[in-house]
Amino acid sequence: MAAKAFDLLCAFLLVRGAIRGWNRGFTLVFLSLLASILGCLAGVMLAGKVTDLLEAWFKVVSALARELSGRLPLPLGLGSTPVQGASFEAMARVVSLLQIPVALRAAACSYLGNLARLASTKGLDTWGELLSYSVANMLITAACFLAVFALVRWLLVTAVRGMFGVDDRDFAPGALDRAGGLALGLAVEGLKLLILVGLAMPVLSGMGVWGGARDAIASSRIGSFLLEISADMFSLLLGRRT
Repeated sequence: MAAKAFDLLCAFLLVRGAIRGWNRGFTLVFLSLLASILGCLAGVMLAGKVTDLLEAWFKVVSALARELSGRLPLPLGLGSTPVQGASFEAMARVVSLLQIPVALRAAACSYLGNLARLASTKGLDTWGELLSYSVANMLITAACFLAVFALVRWLLVTAVRGMFGVDDRDFAPGALDRAGGLALGLAVEGLKLLILVGLAMPVLSGMGVWGGARDAIASSRIGSFLLEISADMFSLLLGRRT
């Protein structure tokens, strides 16, 4: 039942993307996609730098970390446990032995490395301070990414519409433009689903409580198809089969 519901949801999103592409036409869909890609790249490149500037000028990460301190659901006694360099090495060895997807294992090891550098550079002495600062830093960075993405995308869309006089309300696409918009809209929506499923499955595989959602995606027709494509893409990126 859950697998069929997931298939219906994916089908609905794909049909919606195709209809929107037909109504807007290839030109508007392409320009919107291009603006989104450039906005995403700008967000990736600038979010960390903006976060560092905000921390240097206004101490926003430190302030949020103080708010989070003592509120994170940490195991009893871990919050006051001193941070030691050997702890990161031991945890990295444990993570490398876990039977979890390669992507999740690599992300966990990378996160441990970031924690070690953060503890060293910021002088954080306990695990409670370290994890609070890390979570605060991730939240501020995510907010900066969204802000940069939205700003850059809006500027690009506004500039293009001003230069070429292209607007959703006034633009009337022709039949060929509509057909191209339908295909591109369908492709964009499919790419979104591919990315979401590819990112969600490694996380769900490492969280037992979400096993039902993971199984539903894996057993659905569209979900299994997307998983095969994402696995092949990930294997090409790694240069090996996972």
